[in-house]
Amino acid sequence: MVGATEASHGLWGNYSIPKDNPYTQDKELQKEIWALGLRNPWRCSFDSARPSYFACADVGQDHYEEVDLITKGGNYGWSAYEGLYKFNSSVANTSQGSTIFPVMGYNHSDVNTNEGSASITGGYL
Repeated sequence: MVGATEASHGLWGNYSIPKDNPYTQDKELQKEIWALGLRNPWRCSFDSARPSYFACADVGQDHYEEVDLITKGGNYGWSAYEGLYKFNSSVANTSQGSTIFPVMGYNHSDVNTNEGSASITGGYL
């Protein structure tokens, strides 16, 4: 990879970290981190028509499922927020900038009124 800071050879195979990765200088975070605040992302995908669009479904904790457009250095709010809603009021979501809220999502109870839960899986754009 052009512009890589280092190559790793280990359990996860060979890979490198780009020099412009947003958290390479933050000693509190792993250099591999590209975005923060996702709880449980599933089926992430680039849009073939718009390669700058990188979308991930993010499985919620209690009430909300979401789809996020992921950007370099973005903060998606977990665990201060679950989707659009405050999740943990004792957590200040101040690290690395403002929260980026989902581009779409749904409450569990809106989808399955009998059971009260439904998780999101994601897919291809």
